[in-house]
Amino acid sequence: MNTSLAAALKLDQTTSLETALTELKNKAGKKLSVSSRAAFLRVSPRTPSSPVQTAIDTLNASLNDLDKTLQDVEKLVPEVKGLVAEVAAFPGMINPTSSKRNGVAAGDIPKVPKQINSNIKAINATPSASPP
Repeated sequence: MNTSLAAALKLDQTTSLETALTELKNKAGKKLSVSSRAAFLRVSPRTPSSPVQTAIDTLNASLNDLDKTLQDVEKLVPEVKGLVAEVAAFPGMINPTSSKRNGVAAGDIPKVPKQINSNIKAINATPSASPP
């Protein structure tokens, strides 16, 4: 949003949002108003080819996209809660007898990857035998 607004106002791309909004306010003067409708900002009279109108259209589009993104994130809440519940239930799904049957106690399962890595390092560090 910062770079789009800065570009519309013909400002440096590194201009902060605060500075760009201040510049927009200065350029629009008393013609700028804030609304809670679909367009968050508007200038009256509307001048389609002006940098101020381009900046307002850019800012309104960015704010609209942000609003839609927040709505999409809100829709994910039930899915995330379901995923958290599934992950929380996972330890109870592990059958401790199956891991013992395979030679690993359930409490040792987190240690297995470390042991595998140690074994791989030991194998890689072993010098190869030269043929006689």
